Amino acid sequence: MSSSTLTIRIDDELKRGASEVADYYGLDLSSVTRAFYKQMVNTRRIPLTFA
Repeated sequence: MSSSTLTIRIDDELKRGASEVADYYGLDLSSVTRAFYKQMVNTRRIPLTFA
């Protein structure tokens, strides 16, 4: 399996907050991003609530 690099631009404060949440669960942002993408592929949906 080959891999690719994904670069995104995000506000520093948003990244810091997301990192805190990920850290709480023992994860890093890369792991969370991979899990999000895998969930999208597995369910064929975007795992967010647009309410």
